[in-house]
Amino acid sequence: MEFKRRRMKGAPKHYKEWRDESKQYRVHWRYRYKGIEVLPAYYSCVRCVHEGFEYWGFTGRQGTYKTFRAAVKGCEDNMKVWEQFLAIEGRGKLSQFRELQQNYIKGTALTGRVILRDLPIWVMNQASARLIHILQGRKINDD
Repeated sequence: MEFKRRRMKGAPKHYKEWRDESKQYRVHWRYRYKGIEVLPAYYSCVRCVHEGFEYWGFTGRQGTYKTFRAAVKGCEDNMKVWEQFLAIEGRGKLSQFRELQQNYIKGTALTGRVILRDLPIWVMNQASARLIHILQGRKINDD
């Protein structure tokens, strides 16, 4: 993944933003939030969709990163998890999905559940209907 800084007209000096080549991932930096000075930090986000509404969701860790490189690694880790999700095939899709969830729950309780909670737009466009239904927890008839 290669991130390029996005120049925005009129952007305040306390905010910087970088996006990847597909414009699905972004890293932004700030040291002020709603007029209050906060510790300078990086956030990594991915474009997500829920019930037709688009938003920027966290890539996994719902918090800040101290360095730009760590934030980019968060984006790369998120992409890796979703590529593993898209690679699920065969008859045991549900069991493979549960195994993928279990692999990313190790450590803290937030790690895996946060990554697989927000559905990125690029995954929505590539995933089969069955995988989307498994992710959203709906039961459908397999005819």
